[in-house]
Amino acid sequence: MRQPTGLATGNPGHRMRIVKLLRHNRIRGIWIGFFCVGLVAIFSQFPIFTGLDDWLFDSRFTTRDDWEGGTRPSRSRNQIIIISIDEEDFDSLAKPIVFMSPELGAVIAHARHSGATAVGVDMMIPNSLSTVEAIIDSRKFGKATAVGKAVRDVGHVVLPVSFPPPPRKSRWPIDQWLLKYRDPDNRDPWGRDVGSIDLAEDADHFIRRAPIVRVGDERQVYPSFTLALAAWEADQPWRWDPDTKTVLLGEDTIPVAADGTIAINWVGPPGTFSTIPFRQVLAAAQAGEPVPELNGKIALIGTTDPAFQDYHATPYSNGYTSFRPSASGRMAGVEIHANTIATIRDRAFITTPTRLSPWPWLLVTGPLLGLVFARTNLIAGLIIAIGHHVGWKLLAAYALMTGNWRVDLIGMLSLGALTCAASFANRWLVLRRVLGAVKSQALAKALEENPSRLDLAGENRTVTVMFVDIRGFSTFSAEVRNEPAKVVTLLNAYFSAVIPGIEKSGGTVNQFMGDGMMILFNAPMEYPDHASRAIQAARGMIRAVRDHAAEFEKLGLPNLRIGVGINTGTCTVGAVGARTRLDYTAIGDVTNAAARLEAATKEVGAPILIGAGTYAALTPEEQKANALDFEPQELTLKGVGKLKVWPIQVES
Repeated sequence: MRQPTGLATGNPGHRMRIVKLLRHNRIRGIWIGFFCVGLVAIFSQFPIFTGLDDWLFDSRFTTRDDWEGGTRPSRSRNQIIIISIDEEDFDSLAKPIVFMSPELGAVIAHARHSGATAVGVDMMIPNSLSTVEAIIDSRKFGKATAVGKAVRDVGHVVLPVSFPPPPRKSRWPIDQWLLKYRDPDNRDPWGRDVGSIDLAEDADHFIRRAPIVRVGDERQVYPSFTLALAAWEADQPWRWDPDTKTVLLGEDTIPVAADGTIAINWVGPPGTFSTIPFRQVLAAAQAGEPVPELNGKIALIGTTDPAFQDYHATPYSNGYTSFRPSASGRMAGVEIHANTIATIRDRAFITTPTRLSPWPWLLVTGPLLGLVFARTNLIAGLIIAIGHHVGWKLLAAYALMTGNWRVDLIGMLSLGALTCAASFANRWLVLRRVLGAVKSQALAKALEENPSRLDLAGENRTVTVMFVDIRGFSTFSAEVRNEPAKVVTLLNAYFSAVIPGIEKSGGTVNQFMGDGMMILFNAPMEYPDHASRAIQAARGMIRAVRDHAAEFEKLGLPNLRIGVGINTGTCTVGAVGARTRLDYTAIGDVTNAAARLEAATKEVGAPILIGAGTYAALTPEEQKANALDFEPQELTLKGVGKLKVWPIQVES
C-alpha cells in the first residue's frame, strides 16, 4: 500500500525545516499578525465590539466639521428650516399644546402659502383625545379641525404617527387632524400624508441612525416622517420592495440596513439649521404677510423647548473619553429629522464600499504589522503603533469627508494594539527563554522579579559554591580533536543529563568552563537550606551520570565519571562588568576553595568533597542524613592552605 508523503510520514527532515521556519523571528511575527486578526474576528462577534466602533466613529463628524469649517458640505442645509415652538411661544399663546390646533392650522397653511415645498408637523395630540369636548369645539380654544382642513386644503403636509416596539401600541393624531388621510378620495396614493416620527436609539442611548420605513398596523409599511417629506418635496413616490428589502424614492435607491434604518450623515452640531419662531409665522399669517424665509424650503414644525424632553444624545454629545453623553451636544428631535432629510436630499448616504471592507485590510495589515514589529525595537515599535492608530483615524475622517464612507475603526485599532502587545510579549518570552538558557532559569526569574540585581553594586552573602568537572575529559578531547562534533555532542548529552537536577535543587549554573561548571546555591534565589540542597544536587548528578552510562559510551567516553567540590561561606555576589556587558557571579575565597576541593576528589578517591563551611551549615539532622558522622580528613590545598574535608560516597 502506498504511504502518504510529507508530514504524514513523520519525516524528520520536513519537521525540522518547519521548526526552523517557525523559529525565524520574521516568520513568527507574521504568524502573530494572523493570530491577532483571528482574535479580532472573535471579538467582532460581541455587540460591545460594534458599540465601540460606533462610539469611535462619532468623533469623525467633529473632525470633519473642523476640517470643513463647521459643517459638512450640504446643498440641503439652506433648504430646510425649523419653525420652532419654545417657551416664549407658549407664553404668548397662553394655552396648552393640546388646544393649539387653530394656531397650528394657520401656521401650516401660511407656510405653504409662503412657498414652503413641504411641511412636517413634529408634534402630536394623541388620538385618545379625539372625543374631548374642548378639543372638538370650544369657543375659548377653537376647533381641532383647523389642522385637518389646512392639511387637506394646502397639501404636501406630513402628520406624525408612531409605531413603538410591542407591546406598546401605535400612536396616531386625533381624528380631526386626519380629515384628508381618512378620506379615500383625498388621501395621497403614495402614503405621504403620515410618517413615523420614531427615532432609533442605540444601546448607549445615542441617536446615530434613522428609520426610513416602519411596519405599523396590520403589517402595513409606512414611510418615516423624513422620507415622506423628502418625497413630497421632490414630488416623487416612495416604494418599499419587500423582496430586496430596499427603499426607492422615485428612481433612486436608498441604501437601508436590514432593520430599515440609514446612518444619519450629520450636517453639523446643534443649531446648524435655520429656525424661525412659531409666533413670528403666526403673526405673519394673521396679518396676511408672507414669510420669505420659508419660500422653497421644507418647513419642520416642532418644539425646541427642553421642557418637552424631546432632546437626544447624538455623536456631538460624545465626550469621547468620558463615556457619558455631553449635555452640550444634545439635539432636539425636530433637528434630528432635519439632518435625516438632508442626508436623503443630498444622497449623502454613509456606506462602506467593497474596497474599504475591513476584513481584507485586516488580513493584510495584521501580518504586515507583525513583520514590522519583529524587526524593530521597543521604542520604534511604539512609535509605529501610535502612527498606525492616528493614521487610521485620519484616514477614516478623510474617507467620511470626501466620499461619505465609513471606515472600520475598532477592528483596525484593536488589531494594531494587539499585534504590538503580542509581538513584544513574544519577544520578551524569547529573551526570557534565552536568558534562562544562556545563564540560568533562576537568574532569569530573579532579574524578572527585581531588575536592580543587575546594578553594579555587589552584596556580601553566605552561599554554597559547587565546582564540577569530568574526569579524563582532556584525554578524550585530545583523541577526537579532529572531530569537534563528537566533543560538543558528548558535552551536550552530559549537561542535559545533570543540569535539570541542579536547577530542581535550586542551584544556579553560574558559568561553564569547558567540561566544568561553577554552580551557586543561595544566589540569586535565597534558600535557607542551601548547603543541604547542594549536596543533594551533587548526589543527583552522580546518579544521573551512572544512569546515562550507556549513552556516554556510545558517544565515545565509557565509564564517564565526575568530581564535585562543595564549599560554603561568605563571598561577594552581584553583577560584574560594564553596563554594556554584565555577568552575575560570586567572588571570594569560598569560590577558590570549592574549585580546589573538586580537584582534590581524585586524590581522595571520592566523587564528592565538602568543606568545613558546608559541614557547619548543615543541621545535625542533615549531617546524619548524609552519613557525615565521622572524623574529617585534613588536606593542604594550593592557594587555600589546610582545610578539613568530608568525602561523600554515593551508593549505586
